[in-house]
Amino acid sequence: MNKQLNILMVYPEIAPFVQTGDIAEIGGTLPRLLKNMGHDVRLIVPQYRVINERKYILRDVIRLQNIEVPFGNRSITINVKSAFMPDSRVQVYFIDYKPFFNRKGIYRHHESGNPFPDNDKRFILFSRGVLETLKKLQWQPDVIHCNGWQSGTVPLYLKTCYRDDAFFRDMSSMFTVHDLGEDGTFDAACISSMALGDAAGEVMELVKNNRFSFLQAGMAFSDTINTVSDVIVETLTAGKKRKAPALSASPAACTVIPPGAVSDHWNPENDQLVQECFSVKNPAGRTVNREALIESLSLQDHADHPLVLIQQEVNNTGFFRLVLDTAEALLKAGVNLLFIYRDERWLQELKRLQKKQSGRIGLIDGRDERLLHGAFSGSDLILSISNYPEAGLAVFRAMAYGVIPIVYVTGAFRDVLAPVSSAGGSGNSFIIEALKSDNLVKAVKAAVRYLKDEKGRKELVKSCMTAARSWQSIAEAFIVEYAQCIVKADLRQA
Repeated sequence: MNKQLNILMVYPEIAPFVQTGDIAEIGGTLPRLLKNMGHDVRLIVPQYRVINERKYILRDVIRLQNIEVPFGNRSITINVKSAFMPDSRVQVYFIDYKPFFNRKGIYRHHESGNPFPDNDKRFILFSRGVLETLKKLQWQPDVIHCNGWQSGTVPLYLKTCYRDDAFFRDMSSMFTVHDLGEDGTFDAACISSMALGDAAGEVMELVKNNRFSFLQAGMAFSDTINTVSDVIVETLTAGKKRKAPALSASPAACTVIPPGAVSDHWNPENDQLVQECFSVKNPAGRTVNREALIESLSLQDHADHPLVLIQQEVNNTGFFRLVLDTAEALLKAGVNLLFIYRDERWLQELKRLQKKQSGRIGLIDGRDERLLHGAFSGSDLILSISNYPEAGLAVFRAMAYGVIPIVYVTGAFRDVLAPVSSAGGSGNSFIIEALKSDNLVKAVKAAVRYLKDEKGRKELVKSCMTAARSWQSIAEAFIVEYAQCIVKADLRQA
């Protein structure tokens, strides 16, 4: 598509400003590429307390001050600040309403880990604030690309309260489902905060058992739907997940665009956060990084003990729990373990395990960028389950750095993760047949045996690095999706 598009991307979090999961990494990568392709891309996100205003030079915008946003039977006044993404001309807007967003946690209480009880109200205000901000800006995007349940009511508002407003008439909306771990389901009483007026009846049709899903709203009211994994489409279609909303369109209408791995921020050839850069053609730096990683973690340096990376996904604690319960058996299989945790709730248990297994367990805080890059650049294997998108993204990223997956494969990752057949044979992954302790150990043992063959190991590392998805191709796929989104919106208005 040669036409320059105006694209507003709505995210609940955007790296590097704020990040709890990989949706933020996507939000920090895709817009840059679209901008480089000549499109006018802008982003909008809540201004959480954790965002460093001084570091990222957030500025007040005079015309974006004191914006009145309808909320319940009153209005709430928000302010909006602006900044550019670091090393980019992508503009980011930050919706500031301190009673909702100036907290230590993002979605959850920082100590208890429980979701904030007013998350419904917080993101109702955010979503409507997005559209009111556009009116004040007098900038009209061709596509509003909404991401995650937190932005699910943006398409709802666009197709109800704002459908007769000439300013919004030519805008289309796309909704991307990133994860089903949380779908933003609340008591239906939250609808009273939306200030829908005569449109309330349309929205009430989405209520099931006195519950209202923001994710369902995004799917029901957007012009196009896409997701990062086939398994999400399968779940929404077949109802395999009890809490998941039903897909509001046919499965064929929900496009799957898996995330990429190789980007400016995650590229072993020019990664400034690792000991030594490397590439498929010149992989020697991996050895240097592995040695540096083992030394920094005070691990036993056994060449025949591969280092296995296990990353905690925010919305999938079950697999992390399974690995913890199987840790001793995995160590006996001949590996060392490197756990990447993202919150404090696991830390004490991980420390106890580390103390018990001296020199065999490494711990890394996943919120530390330099440590995280070091972990991916020096590990040998990654143990994961691919049916959660953030886990799938971690696997792709690991492969880009030559880390070999041991993975339970489902969904859109099947076309990338091919099982290793035999020593020196084809494939790039060791497959876990079922999510049970015995199967995890069996797959790890197979990987350990295979890596003892030096030639086979080198070929496998090369295969992984070659198979890693490029973000550039992902950006091109989204441009096609945006064009379809605009066409569908025009047809609905005709």
